[in-house]
Amino acid sequence: MNEDINPTPPELDAGHFRVLKDAPAPIRFVGHKPRDFAHEIGASEEIIRRMPERPFTRPALIGFVAATQDTEARFVAVMSWGKMRHDHARRAWNVKERWIPLVRAISEPHLTRAQAYALFRNARTSRNLSGLGVAYFTKLLFFLRPVSDAYIMDQWTGKSINLLFLGDSTVKLTATGLVSDHNTEGDYDRFCARIEFLAKMLGVTPAEAEERIFSNGGRHIGQWRAHVKASHV
Repeated sequence: MNEDINPTPPELDAGHFRVLKDAPAPIRFVGHKPRDFAHEIGASEEIIRRMPERPFTRPALIGFVAATQDTEARFVAVMSWGKMRHDHARRAWNVKERWIPLVRAISEPHLTRAQAYALFRNARTSRNLSGLGVAYFTKLLFFLRPVSDAYIMDQWTGKSINLLFLGDSTVKLTATGLVSDHNTEGDYDRFCARIEFLAKMLGVTPAEAEERIFSNGGRHIGQWRAHVKASHV
């Protein structure tokens, strides 16, 4: 494992943590309609037929990927749930021969979350994974790894962790506020460790803690998401 990995969490910011703790639980996130998404990105008719018409919830997606070993179907299901932009998804689909081996590799139980992240990061930084950035390949890690200890690192969970922990900028962000490709496997491992620490403080599972800090966007913005936006992280 990379020597810069240090899972020891720093101190929580009491004020920000209080806002998170008092915020109502978020509304369950649902994504694109999987069958429509599969059609839009150019998936085969076989995969299109296998996709449900209604959007996945997290539990439904977990059940779907557990019931199939088809790598392409699992990828389409996860990306539809994640509301991947269709143009990004088409670009990723066009280079599927590059990510199929990676998706299969992360299904092996011997890989740590940091090692699994490194597989995708190395491919991404060598410009072999068009359309598939950190926010999306960490969704694959969350849903497809056999060990449930890797969490989704997108702009909202990343900004939240940076806000909640004093003197810490675990997640590197771009100038536009998105998750940067420069985040290493050490950064990702620290991010996951902070999710697990936060879960203990909240008295929930790590997956639930991650949902809490993701919150809700759109017209019905969640209390925590509004706080993060107002904090200009």
